[in-house]
Amino acid sequence: MRRLRARPEGLSAREAAARLRHEGPNRLEPPSRPSLARSILKRLANPLILVLLCASSISALTGDAVSFVFIVVIVLMSIALDMVQEHRAGNAMEALRSTIALRVRAWRNGAAAATLASHLVPGDVVELSAGDGASVSDELVLELSSTSVSETLVFDLA
Repeated sequence: MRRLRARPEGLSAREAAARLRHEGPNRLEPPSRPSLARSILKRLANPLILVLLCASSISALTGDAVSFVFIVVIVLMSIALDMVQEHRAGNAMEALRSTIALRVRAWRNGAAAATLASHLVPGDVVELSAGDGASVSDELVLELSSTSVSETLVFDLA
């Protein structure tokens, strides 16, 4: 607690505000979206797409122009549809992320009060109850009773 300049009764509202200004909000930056070229290359590396492109190449080499054009059009439509769906899903995820406001009980001025999780700062004392989730990295447990912890990692697959 000394390293974080924290106390069991929590920070004062003034200290918390100063730390929030200095440290910034307690939230992860959303992952950046891949470039158009990277997105297309990722889809071209799909084994099914590679097989279809090989089949179109064989069609072109044997002089079967209709099959060549048909397969290439199908591959292009598949890539375009996949990219549009991924873009829409990303937009929906961003909209959902912006509407969620996780609240926690943090001790400030000697009393527990609800605050936004994004307003937590280093040194805050947080009160957790049954069923609460906590997303923390540098925590110090002051007291526990009948507690279980799930140490899972969450990966963003976007």
